Amino acid sequence: MTSLTFVFLVIGVAINLGNVKALSDDEKSNIHAGLLPFIAECSKEYGVTEEQIKEAKEAGQIGTINPCLMGCIFKKVNVIDEQGLFVPEKAEEITKKFLTNEDDQQKALDIIKTCTSVNEKDVSDGEAGCDRAKLLYECFIPFKGAAIDIEELKHQYVEIIMNCAKEFPISEDDMVQLSNRQMPDNENAKCLFACAYKTSGMMDDQGNLAIEGVNKIADKYLANDPDRLENAKKFTEACKYVNDVNVSDGNKGCERAALIFKCSTEKASLFDFQM
Repeated sequence: MTSLTFVFLVIGVAINLGNVKALSDDEKSNIHAGLLPFIAECSKEYGVTEEQIKEAKEAGQIGTINPCLMGCIFKKVNVIDEQGLFVPEKAEEITKKFLTNEDDQQKALDIIKTCTSVNEKDVSDGEAGCDRAKLLYECFIPFKGAAIDIEELKHQYVEIIMNCAKEFPISEDDMVQLSNRQMPDNENAKCLFACAYKTSGMMDDQGNLAIEGVNKIADKYLANDPDRLENAKKFTEACKYVNDVNVSDGNKGCERAALIFKCSTEKASLFDFQM
C-alpha cells in the first residue's frame, strides 16, 4: 500500500498500518496510538466491535460498517465539523503531515479538492454527519483502488521478469544498466524483455507491440484514474512506431523488445509516467 493510500485510509477510517512503507514503525505506532482512542470510543457508542471492523477490512467491505461510526471518528479528527460538513482544510493538514513526497502530496490535495463536492450533496441526517461520512468514504475509495491496482500491476510485472530471467539470465552489469534506463547490448537482456512483454500481453506472437493488449492492461488497472488511463493510451500510441522498424529476429521479438524499452524510457516523462 502506498503512503498516499494510507493518508486516505487514515482520513477514511479504514486504517491498515501494516504495509505502509513510507512511514517508520515508530510513526505507524504513534498514528495508531493517536487514533485508537477515537476508534474505541466511537465503536462503543455505535455498537461496532473491533472484530467486526477487522473482518470488514479483510473482506474489503469497510463501507458496510455503520456510517455513523465513520462520522463519529471523522468528527473526532475534525475532518467533519459540528454542522456535519467535510472540512477540506483539516484533510489537507493531515495530508501535509503524513506525506513528504511533493508529487504524492499534490495528488492527495487534488483528490481532497474533488471530494469537497460531498458538501453539496443532500443528506437526511443534517449535522449528525453519518450520511456525509459515507459520501466522503465513497469519494475516496476509487482513488484508493487505483493505488492498489497500480501496486498489483507492479508486483505482477516483477514476478514475470523474475520468471523470464530463469530462461534469460542477466548479469549484475546488465541490471545496473537497466536501472539507469539503458538496454544492455546483449541478446539475453533483450530476450528477457521480449519474454516479459509476451507473458504480460504487451507483445503478440509475431513479436510486435500489441496495442490492443497494452490498452487492455491499462483499462484493467487504471479504470479508476481517467487521467492516467488517457495518458497510458497516448503513451502506447506514441510508441507504436516500433512495429514499423525492420528487425532481424522476426517473431522472436528480442530486438523489438529493445525498441519498446527505449521508447518507454524516452516517452514516459512526456505522459507523466514513472519508469
